[in-house]
Amino acid sequence: MNIAEILKHKPEGTKLYTPIWGQVTFDHIGDDETIYVLFNTYDECVFYNDGKYSTEGEYMLFPSKEMRDWSKFAWKRGNILKSDGNMFCFFDKFSDDSYTCFEAKYMRYNRADGVFIAPEVTKESVENWYEKASLEEAREYIKNIEKTFNGKFDMENLEIVPNKPTEPKFEPYEKVVARYNRDAWRPEIFGYADGKSYYCIGGWYSEILPYNEETTKLIGTTKSLRDII
Repeated sequence: MNIAEILKHKPEGTKLYTPIWGQVTFDHIGDDETIYVLFNTYDECVFYNDGKYSTEGEYMLFPSKEMRDWSKFAWKRGNILKSDGNMFCFFDKFSDDSYTCFEAKYMRYNRADGVFIAPEVTKESVENWYEKASLEEAREYIKNIEKTFNGKFDMENLEIVPNKPTEPKFEPYEKVVARYNRDAWRPEIFGYADGKSYYCIGGWYSEILPYNEETTKLIGTTKSLRDII
């Protein structure tokens, strides 16, 4: 593995480990892809791009003493990771310089009653997450998040941006689907609006929606529109 390519994307001063000197700090990548690290603050040591100190020797440069998997050290903020049990999460950052744990966002679990997504940040063990999600898996995962939290996912900040509600305009005698508070939805004929209340043939309602193929699925239920989309 070419670990020089991985370290090109890491900042100067990143902590690494070698059995030769213990913890060292990454300095820079040479023109020939050799890896320069510092030990004892100012002393310099050079490794080949695969982490060997000698071409005939063994690999001697690792992310840390505890975590030696360069493929996982290459994880970047915003990568979608996959674990056993079809669990997914966003990688935010490593918790410390041992690189054994990381901060995860929007953990997705599969439960008996369906998919559950936790919005809070959790601390996860690196060893339990084994690969990055495929493009198809990533798209489905983000779609689940946006549907659950009714918004658009901001990949730069790893946050949900709530959808701005749009106030539909209705004409008198237009067919609508209406309800009051959490009552069941029912078909109605729109009359006029008064603030946040709506008068229809059957009386006053606090919420109305256009009558269409999707909203008719709500009639007789207390579900929200998000539940059926």
